[in-house]
Amino acid sequence: MTTTILHYYDLYGWYSPAEIPDRSTDVDPGNVPAERVAGQPWPNWIGHEWVMHDYVEPPAIEPLAPPAVPRKITLGALQKRLGPMRVFAIDTSTHPVCVALRSYLSRLTHIDLDDPDLPPMLGMLVAAEQPAANPVFSGSGPLTAEDAAEIIAAPVQPQEVP
Repeated sequence: MTTTILHYYDLYGWYSPAEIPDRSTDVDPGNVPAERVAGQPWPNWIGHEWVMHDYVEPPAIEPLAPPAVPRKITLGALQKRLGPMRVFAIDTSTHPVCVALRSYLSRLTHIDLDDPDLPPMLGMLVAAEQPAANPVFSGSGPLTAEDAAEIIAAPVQPQEVP
């Protein structure tokens, strides 16, 4: 029974005395110098054989920043954040700000919580003290600046994503 000896190489093909998963060959690199020195010959795997090249230190790999996660929610999620009674009051209000907001929202497919237009849009409700409390909808009442800030700042939940 013969034992296969594996020889390892890094992402750039340079011979590595350390074991690297999924980066090995059974082809012997031959005489490997005792020490890896920049500018001195060092085995480099080129896919089918080892070739001696002057060693060049690989560039440092900077970790990538995680991609920005879009902060988009459905219109229903926005309504939940506003609260159902407040949404009912907005839907039945004849106040121009509530009418404009309903009209604007009806044209959207989602809400981007990072949209720079969102704070002023909610700010219109705050400034106009809308929606007015409606006794039919217990718990309805004007949106406050704190409510608006919480609506925008709250983390997006999986069920809110369009």
